[in-house]
Amino acid sequence: MLNAQQTDGTFERSWTVSESSAILRALDALHAVPTADAGLTTRIAEATVRSVARLTATQNADGGWGQLPDELSDVLSTAQAVPVLARHGDPLTVSRAVAYLLAQQDPDGGFTSPPDQVGPRPLPFDYPVLADLHTLSALRAARLPAVPAPVPSGRVRSRTPGPHWSALQTHLRGVLLTPEQAAYEQARLLVNQRFDHIRPQAIAYPADAHDVVEMLRFARTTGVSLALRSGGHSYAGYSTGPGLVIDTSSLSSATVRDGRARFGAGVKGGQAHQTLATAGAGLPLGRCPTIGLAGLTLGGGLSAFTRAWGLACDHLQEAEIVTADGRIRRVHADSPWPDDGLFWALCGGGGGNYGVVTALQFATEDIRDLAFTRFLASWPTSATSAVLRGWTLWNADPATPRTITCAFEQLSDSGMPAQPTVTGTFIGTPDDLDPLLDRLTATVGRPETGRVTVPCDYPRAACEADRWGAGTFGPRVAFAAKSHIVRQHLSPAAATDMASALEQLHAFTGVGGASGLLIDALGGAVNDRPPEATVFPHRNAVGVVQYHSYWHQLTDRAHVDRRTGWLRDVHTAMQPHLGAGGYTNGMDPELTDWPTAYHGRNYPKMQHVKAISDPEGLFTFPQAVTGP
Repeated sequence: MLNAQQTDGTFERSWTVSESSAILRALDALHAVPTADAGLTTRIAEATVRSVARLTATQNADGGWGQLPDELSDVLSTAQAVPVLARHGDPLTVSRAVAYLLAQQDPDGGFTSPPDQVGPRPLPFDYPVLADLHTLSALRAARLPAVPAPVPSGRVRSRTPGPHWSALQTHLRGVLLTPEQAAYEQARLLVNQRFDHIRPQAIAYPADAHDVVEMLRFARTTGVSLALRSGGHSYAGYSTGPGLVIDTSSLSSATVRDGRARFGAGVKGGQAHQTLATAGAGLPLGRCPTIGLAGLTLGGGLSAFTRAWGLACDHLQEAEIVTADGRIRRVHADSPWPDDGLFWALCGGGGGNYGVVTALQFATEDIRDLAFTRFLASWPTSATSAVLRGWTLWNADPATPRTITCAFEQLSDSGMPAQPTVTGTFIGTPDDLDPLLDRLTATVGRPETGRVTVPCDYPRAACEADRWGAGTFGPRVAFAAKSHIVRQHLSPAAATDMASALEQLHAFTGVGGASGLLIDALGGAVNDRPPEATVFPHRNAVGVVQYHSYWHQLTDRAHVDRRTGWLRDVHTAMQPHLGAGGYTNGMDPELTDWPTAYHGRNYPKMQHVKAISDPEGLFTFPQAVTGP
């Protein structure tokens, strides 16, 4: 199949299917291949990049695709292109395709399209219903909402953009979406359904940093509020708002060479790791394949390689940022004052505080001679307290090598008891990993119920697809979260209280909900820098615990209240054991002493940088850094 790909990214011509259909089927088959062969992995990643470039280049002006380039768009050809781009491409390209598909819907709710073929005669199995099935599948792949969010009573939705939005669009090379445009309904959504009621006046997709300059000039002139978005994963919903949302997902360039990687601010984790793999390089850039690199890095950045390689911000060499005064700056550690302070503040200070980051440059790791193994070990529910204490002891032990990065997690779905589990990534082979897991089991002091070790390639190790893939590419959910910093191994009392909180979830039997916690490992390379070297202050901790609750739009309100109440209760119960402390990238809007919790003693210096870079407070949200 790889040998059948043409240099332009298409696959060996066939009269039976359109070009986009052949690409979809081929890439689906290639990515279903389980392989630990680094050479084969590189070829699959390169094939994916070529095919995505082909689809992006051949998209018609109306947002659709024809059966062949330069042919008129049709529903089936477009519906076959959307799933490929939704997984591997540019969200703006997907939005344009979605707008095309919605515009083609028939009055009866169906979709009409010529048969999906390139050739002289129709196929007997090209029934009209195929257009409906493929289009609905495409819309789901694009995460389109089932119905538009209702407009609150007493408000009238504008049918045409105001003159000021039209004026802004004339100065942009990128795209500006307003509520009357079909693509707006998808574009306004974050990953979290909790914020689906928020309807920005406009969403802007800059084509470059100069577009961002125009957007900031517009905001300063009109007084419209700003929200900055990279991947839309903000726990507290701070990447949306009632004014102008600047969505950097259109800034998706990616280049890796000579030990450096330069990414546009809108590049997602999965795309970054695929591009890195083709160059024999690696970076600690998060585990979720849909997370935006800008938000991840600016908040510190945990990953599958945290202990081996440190935080994402530890590898940051340079950031391109547009500040409140409209200047495009390239800042790094050796920049003259005050840009050196601005670079420092971007290394863990959180997104949206100092300007709009448009590009990031990192120093990469050489992975060409490395092997990777994913693993999972589980214990009975009755052993939760022992696993919590044993895992933190083992993770804090200097004898545990940096090459292993893992997490404790336990999630109770609709009240079903869940097993305490340790899952993670090892740089090495399963044979080298097993003795380390044996020592973990001995420290826990309870026998495992199961262990799985699987050799894998770099992209699968980095994105942990077995742990995150379904949740991030599947249906959206609503969730809330809180966090603590685990500064040392858990005491027996702390482990008992945490286990008791998890046991309470077994009584939450309402349909459509889940709750639990995740403790990500720190240590290893994270400890190599002092707390003041970057804004991320938790350099000597064992891990970061995040308490989560999930539900969906149809979950009963009382059940949602029980789950959010559990979050507050477990956070309060663990406060005496863990003290003040939280993770910037897991912002909790209910946290009152957030400056100290997120930033510790680094906050006053952050305020000084804020006063210089944004003296008028153009960039603000409820937990934004403020001037001194």
